Amino acid sequence: MARLIYLQIGAVSHRAMIKESGQLTALYEIPANSKTPVYFPGMRVAGKISRVDKALGVVFIELQGGGRDGFLPLRQKQILSEGQKVTALIKRLGSDNKGPILEIASGKPPPEITEPSPLGGLLDFLEAGQGQIKIATNHMSDVAPLLQAQDIILRDLTGDEEAELDEAFDEALAWELDLKDGASLVFDELEALTAIDFNLGSGLGQSKKGAIIKSVKTALPVLATQIRARGLGGQIVIDFPNEAYSAREEILAAMKKRLPAKAKVGPFLGSGLLHLTLPRPMPSLLFQLTQKTRDKRPGRRYRPWVLLAKAVRELEQALAADRSESFEITLAPALFAESENNPNWQIRLAAHYGQRFSIVKTYDLGEKKWDIRGNP
Repeated sequence: MARLIYLQIGAVSHRAMIKESGQLTALYEIPANSKTPVYFPGMRVAGKISRVDKALGVVFIELQGGGRDGFLPLRQKQILSEGQKVTALIKRLGSDNKGPILEIASGKPPPEITEPSPLGGLLDFLEAGQGQIKIATNHMSDVAPLLQAQDIILRDLTGDEEAELDEAFDEALAWELDLKDGASLVFDELEALTAIDFNLGSGLGQSKKGAIIKSVKTALPVLATQIRARGLGGQIVIDFPNEAYSAREEILAAMKKRLPAKAKVGPFLGSGLLHLTLPRPMPSLLFQLTQKTRDKRPGRRYRPWVLLAKAVRELEQALAADRSESFEITLAPALFAESENNPNWQIRLAAHYGQRFSIVKTYDLGEKKWDIRGNP
């Protein structure tokens, strides 16, 4: 199957959108200046066993390049000892502060990591799989030397495609997504479960059963796309109106067609609840780009590097649009500190556009504005 990848290279983060047969199937965003390797499922990494905990039945492995230790289940007849060098295969990435789940890999050891290359790791991950790959990117000179396959078609990313990528990320991180007929989808993600609520539009609340079922069917392509774009996995429960149960066979067939092959679709209960189970090789997009709030109210807020990336993308757009004007970027203290710790973005922008920007720290921007959900 042919894949088209929109790859937006940024000074603070790199973003990718994958489309298969014209349909959005995945979104990724990684820090561009990470001081430790950025891992992906399926990656082979050299490591050293730091601890064998027989009581827990777990082996902790220090991965080359730093970062959090990974771990693997200790199986019977497995002879592993502290200090032993191994080649680890990343099976699943942990969320928040948890390390990846590993297994021991065979074959030739992976090359030594002398300096983390987030973009190189992302490209290796995106190249995996079968079928023709086309990559549209805003910086071909950065991407071309890192490609492993020789038959990848590389071209420039258009302005319309960048706008499409921006919209895809905005929708995939929205708590409530409005649909064309006035209905909406509300996504509540927790570590163990994702609940999706289908809300009827105000004009459909008292409508006939047929109109409600039509609204549900219209929403199914968007719903399936959002599940994939958000990287949702594990247990998912969708709350449809009770009336949808009479069209359950058609709804189940439509979801099976649009979701990954390994997805388990069903059961569909008479109350309108549809249960899904999907593999979860890595945290969802929300959990990758946000962190828990520090106050008592449960929620999540953008990680500092994600917010800085948003601000710098807008700055870069302004610099590119007007080659003579100078600009000022205003950052809250935490983002100013993030910028100071990762000055590479300033060097990159200055090399492309000249030193036509300045950075100002302000205390007027409160951290509560970072809250991604904006729940009352």
